[in-house]
Amino acid sequence: MRIVPSTKQENSNQQPHSTYIIQVPKDQIYRVPPPENAGIVEKYRNPVQNNQSGRRRRCAYWCLSIFLVVAFIVSVIVCVHHFTLSPKNPDFSIKRVIIKNPPPSSKKNASPKLQVSLETTNPNSVNDIGYGQGNATLVYKGKAIGHGSYPALVNEGSGKSDSVDVVLAVSSKGGLPKELVSQSHNNKNRKKPLPFNLLFNIPLKLKTWLFTKKIDVKVGCKFEVSSVGEKIKILSQKCDIQK
Repeated sequence: MRIVPSTKQENSNQQPHSTYIIQVPKDQIYRVPPPENAGIVEKYRNPVQNNQSGRRRRCAYWCLSIFLVVAFIVSVIVCVHHFTLSPKNPDFSIKRVIIKNPPPSSKKNASPKLQVSLETTNPNSVNDIGYGQGNATLVYKGKAIGHGSYPALVNEGSGKSDSVDVVLAVSSKGGLPKELVSQSHNNKNRKKPLPFNLLFNIPLKLKTWLFTKKIDVKVGCKFEVSSVGEKIKILSQKCDIQK
């Protein structure tokens, strides 16, 4: 920048004074505000636009917060419903079938008994199951050969298994099939499997954190064994539950 004195005088009677002309180089003239002042200029130039931008950010923040809270509440409700309000039914599996002949001291007309051993499993992770006493029927090749009762089990903890023995009296009509009687004396594997179907009706108590749900179920276990006795082989089995 350079200062040049001016030689022009307006009036000779007046006291002379100096006039200076300031010359600024073109490379120092800013056509736009300096970077450090650009934000301040924009703030004063568009105050309404800045306020609207702030409102949008606050609105987006509140919408996101509400969405996260609602998603958390829905997740909690789904988890509670899955683990407590919708307990699963127990699982049943056949372990063995035994023919118990009457002792020698019993009456001549005494009938043998059938014992079917099962294993019950509670598949729930937090809910207990209670089993009430029910009735059971054992079917062999489409014919009922034994009737009895399903024993009660007060409480089965979550994720636990218990053994249950169902004792059935042999039907007085026809008694046991001859092939089963021969198998009870000769415990060798047969070439042909022995098909059975165990049917029983029992009341269940599904215990949740909030309440106890009582239902009556019908269970049918179709299974095939190599023989009857303590040491047998379960060839196939499938248990279905109907409410």
